[in-house]
Amino acid sequence: MIYNLNYNILNYLLRYNQTMEIPKVAIIGRPNVGKSTLFNRLAGDRKAITSREQGTTRDRVTAEIDWDGRHFLLVDTAGLLVSMVDKSDQGIEFSAHRKAIEILQGLDLILFVVDGRSGVTGQDEEITRLLRKFNNKVIVVANKLDNQQMEKKYPADDLGFSDIIMVSAVTGRRCADLLSKVAKRLSIYKKEITGKMPVMTIIGRPNAGKSTLFNKLVGSDIAIVSDIPGTTRDSVRAVFKNGEEKFIIFDTAGYRKRGKIIPGVERFSIYRMLDAIAQSDLALVVIDGEEGITRQDAHLVQLALEQSKDVIVVVNKIDKIKNESTENIDNFYKYKFILKQTIVGISALNKKNINLLVKEIKKRLFA
Repeated sequence: MIYNLNYNILNYLLRYNQTMEIPKVAIIGRPNVGKSTLFNRLAGDRKAITSREQGTTRDRVTAEIDWDGRHFLLVDTAGLLVSMVDKSDQGIEFSAHRKAIEILQGLDLILFVVDGRSGVTGQDEEITRLLRKFNNKVIVVANKLDNQQMEKKYPADDLGFSDIIMVSAVTGRRCADLLSKVAKRLSIYKKEITGKMPVMTIIGRPNAGKSTLFNKLVGSDIAIVSDIPGTTRDSVRAVFKNGEEKFIIFDTAGYRKRGKIIPGVERFSIYRMLDAIAQSDLALVVIDGEEGITRQDAHLVQLALEQSKDVIVVVNKIDKIKNESTENIDNFYKYKFILKQTIVGISALNKKNINLLVKEIKKRLFA
């Protein structure tokens, strides 16, 4: 039996107190060998985007799996590029490569996926050299082999790993055997759920004052505050405590127009922001009151509402607005669906109306 949850590794570990970490199994391989198709087959759900275009998967996708009495987290990674990637290039492909490298150390098993039809390529050999230090964790998965005749043509010994299985992710051939092989090599893990804290995510355009608000709420300078748009590259997490009431707060990267999103680290930050929204109970959409409501602001509100999230629209920098009234900001009446949400005007820098905002937050999270 397979259970799928839309949690990434970070959010999964944040939400549950555990006696031990869940075993982690990652799917690794060069682009276009069928990693995402294999992930979808093993997870029993089309969670990863699949395409014939190389480099389709840009970020990790995860699924919790129960098989043969073993519980583990399956991770689909971006294409693991080695020789084709210029290490000085800070673009999106380099970021994908770096992320794949970062998780190797903490893995329990590595499923090294190769294209059984094309045989061993130069990139496969580069990845093989990279994985040598993790030799005891590697299972080679020769994919796209639909029958025994095709299996006979595959040079199984060329990579030098002892554990190999031949599958077809598209047809499902031997994928159950692969899951059984994985389960046998993992320790028993028992998940112990002891409680869940509500989660709130702060989202908004760059330089709207999200990180300043985050810092005022948690009472410390955890997030970096800067006048340079895009300072927050990753989601920052803290716990808000007020008596016995406590909840998790995420500060996220600023959301730009699609055409202005810079490939690389910033694009990954946007993905993490979208994932943070998905895991949240409440979204604070921070709007720069001095600049007025923009189409991007409206899109963020709509995005949260489409995911059935509770929304509070926070108009920041009201100290710079005439009469400090939210009704005086530009385009206030243009987006009528925004007016239907709870709107709180604040000045995060001067702490104006922060207590009022906290009261509204607690009403949504604990009512």
